[in-house]
Amino acid sequence: GRDVASGLVFLLEADAEWNNSPALEGWKDKVDNYGLLQLDIAWCYLLLESLDGLDDAVRRLDIAERALKKQVHSNFVTLALAQAEMNNPIPPLCAIFVRLFLLQGVANKILLRQSRDAANAAAANDAAEERLRWARLLCHRLRTSCRPEAVEALCRAYVVDPPVAVAALRRSDGDPDAAGNLILQDRDEEGRAARKRRRQRVAGRCANGTDFVDLDLIPALSGMLGFGGGNGLGNAALESEQSTGTLIAIGLLRLSDNSIDGSLELYNSNGAEQVMEQVARLDEVSGRRKRRSTRSKKPTQHEVQDMDLTVLVSMGVEEARAREALKATGNVESALLWLSKDDGDNAKANAKIGDSDTALAGEGHFGDEADGSMDGEGDDNDDEASDSEENERMENAHELLERELGNALGADSRQLLEREWLGVDLQGEWDLIEKYT
Repeated sequence: GRDVASGLVFLLEADAEWNNSPALEGWKDKVDNYGLLQLDIAWCYLLLESLDGLDDAVRRLDIAERALKKQVHSNFVTLALAQAEMNNPIPPLCAIFVRLFLLQGVANKILLRQSRDAANAAAANDAAEERLRWARLLCHRLRTSCRPEAVEALCRAYVVDPPVAVAALRRSDGDPDAAGNLILQDRDEEGRAARKRRRQRVAGRCANGTDFVDLDLIPALSGMLGFGGGNGLGNAALESEQSTGTLIAIGLLRLSDNSIDGSLELYNSNGAEQVMEQVARLDEVSGRRKRRSTRSKKPTQHEVQDMDLTVLVSMGVEEARAREALKATGNVESALLWLSKDDGDNAKANAKIGDSDTALAGEGHFGDEADGSMDGEGDDNDDEASDSEENERMENAHELLERELGNALGADSRQLLEREWLGVDLQGEWDLIEKYT
């Protein structure tokens, strides 16, 4: 109860920021974050059995429902209920509607108790029964695909957290073998994505200071310039000794902000040597030449505070990653910086590519000079390195915010919302459905 109350205070403060900032007013209807915030606040009211906040909760649930309905087809709920009644698979996104319908049902039940008007009481009773029935139907169907014994077996076999096992079982409609294959596929995809992000960071940002090099454009551009098709900075392109053509292609894409036509024009008018000189100047302006690797040898383990963990999870960070970041840093702000720097790539996943990245930095590829011996010695250099480290931390934090905002505004916002709720076991929701029905 104390944790829920503390969480409610934080959520209400976030809500106040939304409502008090004119700049955020226009964003309420553009992203689903505001609607989900209202759902979380109403959920806290229910867990705390706060009747004083009932009217406020009803208002917030109306906002949440409008936000969620924007993410789905107009017939999404009707079709999901029909499929659930026939015991057919239903979309994982139904999990968040379970909570919404549960909250609406409970709110109407409490209104029913307080109402002195017969007509209002009858309407509240009908609404309560309907929404609680919907919540029970969807919740039961979702829970049948991820039974506790299957979740436990997957956790042991694949060394994953329960939410990961639950998510895989839901995606495979309860088939343990198929769920195991999905877990392995996800690991491979995450590894490839992490390696691609690392290669992009090695290649550097474009001249606009925001975008990274589009690695998929490198083979086409290299072929047009007569350097050979290459493999687009694939598994070994960055490590290849025959990297001159690749370096020129990357430099052109950086200078032209990922424009093929702009890259060809730059190369034809300036030539390779001038292009690389412009890339070197770009690196100097952006400060990439001053950066050094600054990871600590053995990070201190901090105690994870539930409130901090809740904050990160509410921002869309997976619980396991959020917990790891808080153990390494001790607070939310530092955890965000840690997450942006680590970018979801743990030490085991980095082991295979760490040596090659270090070798590239040592050779001075893409303008980076990671070897401290190249920068000289002495206290002045230490101060310079400290400034560079601080600049890099700020840049990493900025990247994380850009990425989160991009996710909120992107066309795949529904998929992100579905992924967030995919691994929720719905045990708390089921217990409350049983209580209020």
